Amino acid sequence: MEEIEKRRAARKRRRRQKNIRRLLLIGALALLLYMGVRLIQNGADKDRQPPEAANGQTETAPEKTDEEEATEVAAETEPDGTKETINWSFNENLARRRIQSEVALLYSVDTDEVLYEKNADLITYPASLTKMMTQIVAVEHLTPAMLDEEVMLSEEIYWEMVAEEASMSGFKPGEIVTMRDMLYANFIASAGDASETIAIEVAGSEADFVALMNEKAAELGMQDTVFKNPTGLHDPEHETTANDLLKLYQYASRNVEFMKYFTADHYTTQPKDGSEGLELRPRLWEDLQDSGMPYRVLGGKTGFTEEAGLCLITLIERSGYRFLVISMGAPYDVSFTTDLEDHIWIMRGLSRNPQ
Repeated sequence: MEEIEKRRAARKRRRRQKNIRRLLLIGALALLLYMGVRLIQNGADKDRQPPEAANGQTETAPEKTDEEEATEVAAETEPDGTKETINWSFNENLARRRIQSEVALLYSVDTDEVLYEKNADLITYPASLTKMMTQIVAVEHLTPAMLDEEVMLSEEIYWEMVAEEASMSGFKPGEIVTMRDMLYANFIASAGDASETIAIEVAGSEADFVALMNEKAAELGMQDTVFKNPTGLHDPEHETTANDLLKLYQYASRNVEFMKYFTADHYTTQPKDGSEGLELRPRLWEDLQDSGMPYRVLGGKTGFTEEAGLCLITLIERSGYRFLVISMGAPYDVSFTTDLEDHIWIMRGLSRNPQ
């Protein structure tokens, strides 16, 4: 009996020793695994670290100026023969179900082709998309030095635009600002008082400036376009088509100064007399924050009158490729975003064809 108990005790000791050795082995393996993972992570972190300058400080890329960004976008808005050729297709059924705008067009900047259109030749009202022509005509008639010249918002223009219920810059009647401030207000704030001031400063009168706008439209082959004012406020004879606006964009996008305004998401006017400058932000960028837009929007212009409905032009980047979307005549509600929703659906209807 005593012998049996001794054997049992010996077996228990051997089992305990075996378990201890097993636990030690597992612990050693776990430690080796942990050390291996840390080595891999440290190596990856080093790969991600930016190079160090000669003085031992980390190098950071300098911020791009507005002009550098506009130059970059302007250069890339022309058809690019260096990019891989992509055959795109568009889901027409999706567009028929979802697109609410009366007029719509999708253009591939890189392949120089229209991928989708809805009533692209329908003559309609452009509302403040007009200001694209206002801007390019002004830019082409102003030297760089003239952009810093001071101009005054007249009482007459101010109260006329108030009476017309136009979008306003925020400048006070009689206030003196730079021409550059006026140009940003025209495009970012879609300000009618800025449009009228620019027209008179550039051409001497609104009528003479509108003549320049129509001359440029004829030069660009915009055969179905007539401008009656620089603001886009409703006039039954003030009209265009999506195809004509595409011609305008193709021309204007080659101008770096124009693209500075087209791609700006905000601007602060020059401070004066110790006061802070006026901050301008376009409706487009505010709407984008709540829209769920899954693609990068590089620039654009909004427009609205009751007769024109919601109008919108956006330059959108998707997978490194650029597309221009034009829409006019979208119904409006409290949200005022049906035009932007259309642009999202148009981009979702786009897909690559297998190579």
